[in-house]
Amino acid sequence: MSDTITDFNRSLKATAGARFNAAKRLEHIDKRMTALTSFSSAYLILLSVGPSLMGASAASQPITNLFSTALSVLLLVSSVLSYASGHAVRSEQYRRSALEIQEIRRELRFAGDNVTQELFSTLSHRYDAVLQKYSINHDDVDFYRYQLQYPKEYIMNRFDRFEKSAKVFMAYSYPAMILLLLTGAVLLFTLFLIVWGGDAGRFLEWAALRFS
Repeated sequence: MSDTITDFNRSLKATAGARFNAAKRLEHIDKRMTALTSFSSAYLILLSVGPSLMGASAASQPITNLFSTALSVLLLVSSVLSYASGHAVRSEQYRRSALEIQEIRRELRFAGDNVTQELFSTLSHRYDAVLQKYSINHDDVDFYRYQLQYPKEYIMNRFDRFEKSAKVFMAYSYPAMILLLLTGAVLLFTLFLIVWGGDAGRFLEWAALRFS
């Protein structure tokens, strides 16, 4: 019985920890996606007035329109994904389920060595009820982060640790990476307008001479 209780306690701890991580991850992504949408909107406004303020030639207009269209598509996609994903709602569900699981774990630990068959059965049924009540499961990266947080409980070699760390990093950072790439693209396009006035022909001639 003691081994069963120990395994149950470990399962409660891991599930609650992973779901807390899922809640934090979705909160983080929701903030970054909001920032991505906001910056994309700001860049669209800049593209609508920037070329004329910089004195770009008429040849730049088709390229500017193409770049603005691509940026509009990105803005639309990010807005739809943010709305459809429901990060804020799912994050709250993960947090509530983790809190309820932690409550079960506290009752189990409070009983100590006096856990009866009846109490164990009651807590086990309550745990199953919580999982059914919040019918969303955390992603693998949330459990990977939990494993990385408790390295003494999960023995991993260097490759496993690197692989899981990389997956966790990507799960948290992809909106920021998209925003970084977008900002770089806007800066390069602005430089293109300033130096070549939006004349693609002049740019291609320079590139041919530069790399020939």
